[in-house]
Amino acid sequence: MKKIGFIGATDKTDLIVYVAKVLELLGKKVLVVDTTIMQKTKYVVPSISPTKAYITDFDRVDYAVGFDSSENLARYLGLKENEKIDDLNYDYMLIDIDREDIIDDFEIEEYGKNFFVTTFDIYSLRRGIEILKNVSGNYNLSRILLNYDMKKEDEEYLNYISMDSKVIWDEFTIYIPLLDENQKQIEDNQRVYKARIRRLIPEYQEGIIYIVQNILGDISVNKIRKIVKERESDS
Repeated sequence: MKKIGFIGATDKTDLIVYVAKVLELLGKKVLVVDTTIMQKTKYVVPSISPTKAYITDFDRVDYAVGFDSSENLARYLGLKENEKIDDLNYDYMLIDIDREDIIDDFEIEEYGKNFFVTTFDIYSLRRGIEILKNVSGNYNLSRILLNYDMKKEDEEYLNYISMDSKVIWDEFTIYIPLLDENQKQIEDNQRVYKARIRRLIPEYQEGIIYIVQNILGDISVNKIRKIVKERESDS
């Protein structure tokens, strides 16, 4: 199982839901773990009888909610002392992270495939960089930049405030627009309890597909587009 960290102070829940869904459409077994303070997943992913911490299935993807450590998650899953969550029967674990201690606790690989996700409001930028500055390792991260109107100055500012962090930025950067019409489709999907990719605006779809291609590495963007279109139509 590969662990993929989505690190940052901005709300990443919807983004991760759609990344997980595309991976599922590609035949991957996925567990999403929401370790954030907000725990938005608890409210947008339906559960029949939610408790403080639980795992639930949503549109053929498993979601773990309410676990503040890998030890608690392992205990809930009934793993023995000599067993690690790395050995779970999933292809991918996508971890939503907004605290530095979680990065070390879940043993996110420094040179694995991980993402830094941010909008360009000052809180998201500065708190996100603070997380990176306080981790123990030198992490290699790809950037996912969410904005209404991306400008060159925005990315330059991000590079400037991250100069003292331990992060090594990957050359791969994904730009995803934040548009009102896309948010409306996300809200419609939430109400019918579906992660329907084809309902999203093309630019957002493309961003999700590029993230998945970056995770997998051995499949082209065009192939992912084709498979998603075929399999979502059949579901």
